[in-house]
Amino acid sequence: MKLLLSAFAALLLAVAPNLAHAADISTIDCIAKTIPEPTRAALREEGRLATTTSDEHGPGLVAAMGAFRTAVATCTKRYKWSPAAAEAATTYTISSYVLEGIVAAGEREGISLALLEKALADLTPEQRAALEQGEGYEAMVDSLRKNGFEIGPDPQARIIGAMTGAVQSRNRARADFIAS
Repeated sequence: MKLLLSAFAALLLAVAPNLAHAADISTIDCIAKTIPEPTRAALREEGRLATTTSDEHGPGLVAAMGAFRTAVATCTKRYKWSPAAAEAATTYTISSYVLEGIVAAGEREGISLALLEKALADLTPEQRAALEQGEGYEAMVDSLRKNGFEIGPDPQARIIGAMTGAVQSRNRARADFIAS
């Protein structure tokens, strides 16, 4: 997902206005409402692929990037987002749709988003921060166990890792949008 997010970083510099404008949280869904369904589907497919051992991207991703760039430009102009707000909204939208693909894969393995979010909420702020840095998975596994879930072998571990990353990315982007 980092590769996907960095691909959009350059476009943000090109479309975000130089004049900063406080971001209104009610506008964070503008990109999601603006992109066409094939773009949403391509992002969901990226989420599904994140739960596999494949390093491939879905076939619709390249085409989706054009529509995504247009949506970011449209929303940035419409709401006068700052570059930071446009970046946060971009990350929020990508993470949200990628998460939908991961959740679909997780449900097939008995992993619910509600369970994962409960386990994350039970962690201390320091433990959540460690997870964002790619560390501290032991605390997450312990929290999942305390919430009644035993992690089995792959693909469960891979799905939980992908789901955790997407949830944290989405939540951090929402907070960044509010702060921009």
